[in-house]
Amino acid sequence: MRVEIEITGINPAEFPVFTVTANVYDQVGQPIFGLEAENFTITGELAGRARILQVENITEDELSFSTVLAIDTSSSMAGQPLEKAKAAAIAFVNAVGPNDPIALITFDSSIQLVLDYTTDKNRLINAISALRYGGKTALYEGALEAVQKAAQSPTMRRAMILLSDGAEYGGISRAARADAGQAALVRGVPSYTIGLGFGIDRSYLEELAVLTNAKFYESPTPEELQAIYETLAATLRSQYVITLQADIPGDGATYNLELEVATAAGVGRAGAQLRAPIPTPIVSLPDIPTSPITQPTTITAVVQADDPIVRADFQVDGAPAAALTQPPFAITIDPEALLPGSHQLTLEVEDANGDVASASATFEVAALPSRLMIVGLTREPLAVPTDVLVDASGQTPAVSATFQVDGGAPTTVEAAPFLFSIDPFELAPGDHTLTVVVLNAGGVTASTTQPFTVAGLPPRLTISGLEAGQVISEPVEVNIEAVGQSVLTRLAAAVGSTELGWTMGDGSRQSSLTIALDPARFAPGAAQFVVNAEDASGSRETVTVNFQVAALPPVITLSGLTAGETLYADRSVTVEVSGQTAAAGVVFRLDGAQVARQSRPPFSFDMQVLAIAPGPHILTVEATNAGGQSAAADVAFIIAEEPSLTATAASLPTATPTATPTLTNTPRPTLTATPSPTLPPATPQELILAIQATGTADALAALSAQATGTAVAESASGQATLDAAAQATTEAADAQSTAAAQAAAAAQATGTAAAEQPMGAPATEALASVTPDLRATANAQATLDARAVLTAQAVADQNARATSNAQVTLDAVAQATLNAAAQTAQAEEANRQATLAAQATLNAATQTAQAEEANRQATLAAQATLNAAAQTAQAEEANRQATLAAQAT
Repeated sequence: MRVEIEITGINPAEFPVFTVTANVYDQVGQPIFGLEAENFTITGELAGRARILQVENITEDELSFSTVLAIDTSSSMAGQPLEKAKAAAIAFVNAVGPNDPIALITFDSSIQLVLDYTTDKNRLINAISALRYGGKTALYEGALEAVQKAAQSPTMRRAMILLSDGAEYGGISRAARADAGQAALVRGVPSYTIGLGFGIDRSYLEELAVLTNAKFYESPTPEELQAIYETLAATLRSQYVITLQADIPGDGATYNLELEVATAAGVGRAGAQLRAPIPTPIVSLPDIPTSPITQPTTITAVVQADDPIVRADFQVDGAPAAALTQPPFAITIDPEALLPGSHQLTLEVEDANGDVASASATFEVAALPSRLMIVGLTREPLAVPTDVLVDASGQTPAVSATFQVDGGAPTTVEAAPFLFSIDPFELAPGDHTLTVVVLNAGGVTASTTQPFTVAGLPPRLTISGLEAGQVISEPVEVNIEAVGQSVLTRLAAAVGSTELGWTMGDGSRQSSLTIALDPARFAPGAAQFVVNAEDASGSRETVTVNFQVAALPPVITLSGLTAGETLYADRSVTVEVSGQTAAAGVVFRLDGAQVARQSRPPFSFDMQVLAIAPGPHILTVEATNAGGQSAAADVAFIIAEEPSLTATAASLPTATPTATPTLTNTPRPTLTATPSPTLPPATPQELILAIQATGTADALAALSAQATGTAVAESASGQATLDAAAQATTEAADAQSTAAAQAAAAAQATGTAAAEQPMGAPATEALASVTPDLRATANAQATLDARAVLTAQAVADQNARATSNAQVTLDAVAQATLNAAAQTAQAEEANRQATLAAQATLNAATQTAQAEEANRQATLAAQATLNAAAQTAQAEEANRQATLAAQAT
């Protein structure tokens, strides 16, 4: 015969002692009572490792048994299901013993402990009767709460009975699907489950029951519930409580418990899973890497514990690394936060009972490169020097950083901060790349690159030698240094619109230019020194320096006379006036006395050696420019004791009403009057030459003398002869001196332009510049006796000579000629010619007929000249200009 044994629960709460509940049934399913310890035997895997200590029967031995009733009160239980469930639960309460405590839990959208453990059946029945429905089904959380409440039962014998008509609603529970089964297994709580209707989660309910050695019941209709609850009450009340001790570690391992029962009705065998409890947490670190860590690595510890873990602390090399209170118990190892080499990881945990456990393991960390970030470069083109910082972080500190731009020459910085300056002026405009290589203390290098853009920049200019606001009064050397971002193609300097110099460069980025800044080239006042530079990329730069140009005196350059020179003959001195502004006038002074003044170029002065006393002299030239500045130049020279007698009309000074230097008056020789040859009438060309030679009425007088037969009028030296002859004819001078003096004064008073005419001017222009009255006077003068003219010149005293420069000059020339004639052979010849001329003049004076004839011829010659001028268009224009000039005068 066979009997049936059913293991309904295993409670490891008193490990290594286990409480096993079992039911024994005969062939017809009736409980068998009256069995003792010797009726039960442990076989199988635990045979020899476990022994039975005691066997009790709940009914026979009147043992108390604790139960938790968990009832689904969600909206789906509304109506008949809930009412039948309440009736079945009340039947269960009535079926258990008077000392069997019961706790009541309901679950819908929330979990509620309606009534804690009590043996007061009336309270239980009233609480069950008052249940109401509503909400969703939190199945997983309701099952877990019921298991945990059963584990807290006041007796070692306990069970949980759960009723539900549905399934978990959309994750409404705060517990996972497996949480209730795991808790029931660990705590040794038999979990009986009842599924009502056809919408149940059968797999979940059945798994929870089987895992805990309990049973799953199905109730398709509410009417079947009461029978199930009554059966459960009978089963629980007929259980045998078998106490056994197992020699197994508390490591949570699971064993097959095989139990054999022998009765008078037969033998039965049953098996169940016995799980060793874990009174103290078990910790392991199975995920420790076997190779050096090169990147963040997560290590998850395995913690086995029946009681909740309230603390889990990770340490690395003895230093706190992480603190956790709930699983998963994991830590992420960042190798950058650790030095290369071996390290120890330790996990220490503590459960709710205060039990502490720990585990340690060793791991390796590889030497890692630094993490790099370049700071300071933006997307904007670089236009100014920029400092770039490389931020190196990671496992070990950086010991050096090497910078390269476009693969060029490297620059290494060996101490933090690792700064590198980029000067965009040293790079071509456009795109570039910065590369940084960093070496750290671990001996590992890391590199990074970053592109950047350089803006086009103008050349840089440096100007030395000239400062803003500087006043320059003498030449200044200005140096210009230029540097371009690319090859310089042009460097130029100018003042205003005047370019001073430029260069195209030598094909490099640098160029220089030296400028001699001469103030004489520029007008006085404010000026701008402008420098322009351009490079191959087309970038340009202009720098302007504002400065002042001082007002400078003119520069005088004399030619024709050198310092210390001895003059033997007449000399023409030419003056050139240069400088900032045009010349406004030149004054010539001889030994301090003004001898000429000219207001426009060309500037020149003819020195007649016979008019200047022998010995040393100083010629002073004073020039004034349009800027109001003046300058003077002195030239010392010597007049020889024996000057040459060669003199021409052109060498005579222009008669200018200026102060005349005092001349030494020497005795003149007595001349003998001799008949003179008859001379032909003066030609127009001779008339022009005479006007050019003397400039005023003295020239006309000379022509008149020529017309009367004075042969010396044809040469410049004849003027000196005329002066000598005038001394010998004092009687004739009385009659003619007044007329001559009046003529000279009239010429000076009218400001005749003939005195200022240059050599070689046409005769018609010279004549036309004389007013009609003056021409009439000249014609009349031309008819005068040559002797009278000479006499008037000879008897003019010193005061008359002071008012007539021309007459004084003639007298001086005559004296110089006479003195020279006494000393040299040329002077003897001059005396001879002068004597002949004087004799001719005397003869003319004594012979009235010849003089009248000479006068007539001179008149005819002058008339002929005037008639010829009047017959041409040039003469008419000359007459008109002369008339206008006379009116203006």
